[in-house]
Amino acid sequence: MEVYDYSNKKTFDDLSIEVDCLTEKERMELSKELIRIREKHENDNKAHWLNWFESSILPILKEFAEMTESLLEIDVNEQSLINISLKNNYSINITENCMVKFILQLAQHISVEAKDNEVIFSFTFDCNKYI
Repeated sequence: MEVYDYSNKKTFDDLSIEVDCLTEKERMELSKELIRIREKHENDNKAHWLNWFESSILPILKEFAEMTESLLEIDVNEQSLINISLKNNYSINITENCMVKFILQLAQHISVEAKDNEVIFSFTFDCNKYI
């Protein structure tokens, strides 16, 4: 049996009372530590979602690119935005059973354009949105 206990053992009132009892120096240290904890948590979450992208989304994208005979380009920037482009000389079709439908629901931005005799299907994932 697995148990996930998310109950709060210490109330926010208890924490507030403890913070009120701190000296100014202790509050400054606490503030710095809170910033460090938030940054660590944010970085851990970004790493988690980037890993999730690579293990769950990327295989589907590769399969779709192969199926549609398209060029797949992936760019991950420092802000954890993942920009995807599928380029094809003719067309890109999404069929009823295509797993890429699932991916599109997770994208923050989707665009389709024609440029230089190519169809370019682009979408963006923002790993910060999943934090």
